[in-house]
Amino acid sequence: MILACITHNGTDPLEVLSSGIMTGSRYKQVLADHVVPYKGLFKWFQQDNASSHKIQEVLEYMNDEEIEILHWPPYSPDLNCIENIWAYLKMKVRARNPTSVEEMTEVVTDIWYNDVRLKRLCNSVLNSMPSRIRAVVVVAAISGTDSQEEK
Repeated sequence: MILACITHNGTDPLEVLSSGIMTGSRYKQVLADHVVPYKGLFKWFQQDNASSHKIQEVLEYMNDEEIEILHWPPYSPDLNCIENIWAYLKMKVRARNPTSVEEMTEVVTDIWYNDVRLKRLCNSVLNSMPSRIRAVVVVAAISGTDSQEEK
């Protein structure tokens, strides 16, 4: 399990977390250790709709810490920029064929911090967001799926 941040300047802190099930309590601890220290560096925090992210305990903690969540409808197109980054990272990791968890951690970390193309990709996908969002809004308007319930 990996927690990562991307910016227009490229990749930012990467944390390789232990494996296992992400419970609400565990996710709250991850936020405390790896997100709260950086909360002044971002306006919104984006996460997917994993069940551990939506537990009341977690939502209250994020509210108490003044972390503003960028909300996405559960069945919306996936506009989370980091998904593009994960796809690239997975391709690069597969090419290096790590054979253990330790080696995979080393490979992921090396690519994350040293791959120049990855840094350019971060900037590119973030810059593409306005046009990607416009495209989704246009499709929703054309198909009539922009009801208040789905907003």
